[in-house]
Amino acid sequence: MLQVMVVEVVQSGVSCYIGNRKELRRIFVLYNCGHGLNEIDAMMLQSLDERVHAPAGLKFTLQAVITKAATTPDRKLASSIGQMRKGIAEATPTCLDSIITSAAKYLYVGTDAVQDAVMQVCQR
Repeated sequence: MLQVMVVEVVQSGVSCYIGNRKELRRIFVLYNCGHGLNEIDAMMLQSLDERVHAPAGLKFTLQAVITKAATTPDRKLASSIGQMRKGIAEATPTCLDSIITSAAKYLYVGTDAVQDAVMQVCQR
Protein backbone atom coordinates (compact mmCIF):
# COMPACT_ATOMS: atom_id res chain seq x y z
CA MET A 1 0.00 0.00 0.00
CA LEU A 2 2.82 2.41 0.89
CA GLN A 3 4.54 1.66 -2.43
CA VAL A 4 1.38 2.58 -4.33
CA MET A 5 1.11 5.85 -2.41
CA VAL A 6 4.76 6.69 -3.14
CA VAL A 7 4.26 5.91 -6.83
CA GLU A 8 1.18 8.15 -6.96
CA VAL A 9 3.10 11.05 -5.39
CA VAL A 10 6.05 10.59 -7.77
CA GLN A 11 3.73 10.25 -10.77
CA SER A 12 1.95 13.43 -9.74
CA GLY A 13 5.25 15.32 -9.59
CA VAL A 14 6.45 13.87 -12.88
CA SER A 15 3.12 14.64 -14.53
CA CYS A 16 3.32 18.25 -13.36
CA TYR A 17 6.90 18.54 -14.62
CA ILE A 18 6.06 17.04 -18.02
CA GLY A 19 3.01 19.23 -18.40
CA ASN A 20 4.99 22.41 -17.78
CA ARG A 21 8.06 21.67 -19.92
CA LYS A 22 7.19 23.01 -23.37
CA GLU A 23 10.61 22.11 -24.82
CA LEU A 24 10.66 18.54 -23.49
CA ARG A 25 11.55 16.19 -26.35
CA ARG A 26 12.67 12.96 -24.70
CA ILE A 27 12.68 11.37 -21.29
CA PHE A 28 15.55 9.03 -20.51
CA VAL A 29 14.76 6.46 -17.83
CA LEU A 30 17.79 4.73 -16.28
CA TYR A 31 17.78 1.23 -14.84
CA ASN A 32 20.58 -0.70 -13.18
CA CYS A 33 21.15 -3.93 -15.09
CA GLY A 34 21.88 -5.84 -11.90
CA HIS A 35 18.61 -4.83 -10.25
CA GLY A 36 16.24 -5.47 -13.14
CA LEU A 37 12.78 -3.95 -13.34
CA ASN A 38 10.37 -4.08 -10.45
CA GLU A 39 6.65 -3.39 -10.14
CA ILE A 40 7.17 0.30 -9.36
CA ASP A 41 9.41 0.70 -12.43
CA ALA A 42 6.69 -0.84 -14.61
CA MET A 43 4.04 1.43 -13.09
CA MET A 44 6.15 4.51 -13.77
CA LEU A 45 6.78 3.43 -17.37
CA GLN A 46 3.07 2.82 -17.89
CA SER A 47 2.32 6.27 -16.51
CA LEU A 48 4.84 7.87 -18.87
CA ASP A 49 3.43 5.87 -21.78
CA GLU A 50 -0.03 7.21 -20.98
CA ARG A 51 1.38 10.74 -21.15
CA VAL A 52 2.85 10.04 -24.58
CA HIS A 53 -0.67 9.11 -25.74
CA ALA A 54 -2.38 12.04 -24.01
CA PRO A 55 -4.94 14.02 -26.04
CA ALA A 56 -2.42 16.84 -26.50
CA GLY A 57 -0.45 14.51 -28.76
CA LEU A 58 3.07 13.17 -28.78
CA LYS A 59 5.24 15.83 -27.16
CA PHE A 60 8.14 13.60 -26.18
CA THR A 61 9.63 10.16 -26.63
CA LEU A 62 10.82 7.70 -24.03
CA GLN A 63 14.13 5.87 -24.04
CA ALA A 64 15.44 3.46 -21.44
CA VAL A 65 19.11 3.33 -20.55
CA ILE A 66 20.23 0.08 -18.93
CA THR A 67 23.28 0.96 -16.86
CA LYS A 68 26.10 -0.94 -15.16
CA ALA A 69 26.10 -3.84 -17.61
CA ALA A 70 29.72 -4.69 -16.76
CA THR A 71 28.84 -5.28 -13.11
CA THR A 72 26.38 -8.03 -14.02
CA PRO A 73 28.00 -11.49 -14.14
CA ASP A 74 28.62 -12.65 -17.73
CA ARG A 75 26.48 -15.74 -17.31
CA LYS A 76 23.47 -13.57 -16.35
CA LEU A 77 24.03 -10.56 -18.61
CA ALA A 78 22.14 -11.63 -21.73
CA SER A 79 19.13 -12.91 -19.79
CA SER A 80 19.06 -9.83 -17.54
CA ILE A 81 19.09 -7.47 -20.51
CA GLY A 82 16.51 -9.58 -22.35
CA GLN A 83 14.16 -9.62 -19.35
CA MET A 84 14.55 -5.88 -18.86
CA ARG A 85 13.88 -5.12 -22.53
CA LYS A 86 10.81 -7.34 -22.45
CA GLY A 87 9.49 -5.66 -19.29
CA ILE A 88 10.09 -2.20 -20.75
CA ALA A 89 8.32 -3.11 -24.01
CA GLU A 90 5.34 -4.54 -22.11
CA ALA A 91 5.02 -1.46 -19.91
CA THR A 92 5.54 1.10 -22.66
CA PRO A 93 5.36 -0.13 -26.24
CA THR A 94 6.28 3.37 -27.47
CA CYS A 95 9.68 3.32 -25.77
CA LEU A 96 12.60 3.63 -28.16
CA ASP A 97 15.25 0.90 -28.20
CA SER A 98 17.12 0.61 -24.92
CA ILE A 99 20.71 1.75 -24.72
CA ILE A 100 23.03 -0.58 -22.82
CA THR A 101 25.80 1.20 -20.93
CA SER A 102 28.68 0.55 -18.62
CA ALA A 103 31.19 2.98 -17.23
CA ALA A 104 33.35 0.56 -15.29
CA LYS A 105 36.93 1.42 -14.45
CA TYR A 106 38.38 0.66 -17.89
CA LEU A 107 35.28 -0.24 -19.87
CA TYR A 108 33.05 2.46 -21.32
CA VAL A 109 30.23 1.01 -23.37
CA GLY A 110 27.18 2.82 -24.65
CA THR A 111 28.07 6.29 -23.41
CA ASP A 112 28.55 7.41 -27.00
CA ALA A 113 25.09 6.05 -27.85
CA VAL A 114 23.57 8.13 -25.04
CA GLN A 115 25.40 11.22 -26.29
CA ASP A 116 24.16 10.54 -29.82
CA ALA A 117 20.58 10.14 -28.60
CA VAL A 118 20.75 13.45 -26.72
CA MET A 119 22.24 15.21 -29.74
CA GLN A 120 19.57 13.76 -32.01
CA VAL A 121 16.85 15.24 -29.81
CA CYS A 122 18.62 18.60 -29.55
CA GLN A 123 18.78 18.93 -33.32
CA ARG A 124 15.01 18.85 -33.71
